[in-house]
Amino acid sequence: MYPHYAGSAAWARMLKRRIDRPMNALDEFVRKTFNEWTSTVDKEATRLLEIPLMRRSLDRSGTLDLKL
Repeated sequence: MYPHYAGSAAWARMLKRRIDRPMNALDEFVRKTFNEWTSTVDKEATRLLEIPLMRRSLDRSGTLDLKL
């Protein structure tokens, strides 16, 4: 009676090992992609914050145009 359960447990352990490798590779890919993104987002955000959101209207004096 026990060999059936022992065989099932061994099969499940081997299957888990086969699944763990690709999952670890996916986790590493997500970590790497996130780290690359976080290293660029700060520079990009700073650059975008330097762009004015409003400017004086060229068509209507005394008014402002929004640049959204």
